[in-house]
Amino acid sequence: MKVEHNISRLKHLLKMYKLSVSEFLSKISDGLKKPISEKDVFSERIEIGHLKRIDKLFEKGIHYYLDPKAPENSKEASVFF
Repeated sequence: MKVEHNISRLKHLLKMYKLSVSEFLSKISDGLKKPISEKDVFSERIEIGHLKRIDKLFEKGIHYYLDPKAPENSKEASVFF
């Protein structure tokens, strides 16, 4: 099942954790026979299973990725404050 997600929130997390797209895809594809591609993750709709793998990495909760609001850019939101 595919759902619409907020790609800007995902890109914001990559920036906060200082992960490149290739590193990110490698981490969420760990253990899969067919790796998850950039097209799978950064398109308008995403598989719920992919979102669950992403959430295991960032631990924000599935609702975070589905929220249509733009992410906050503050020191309190940083993982390295």
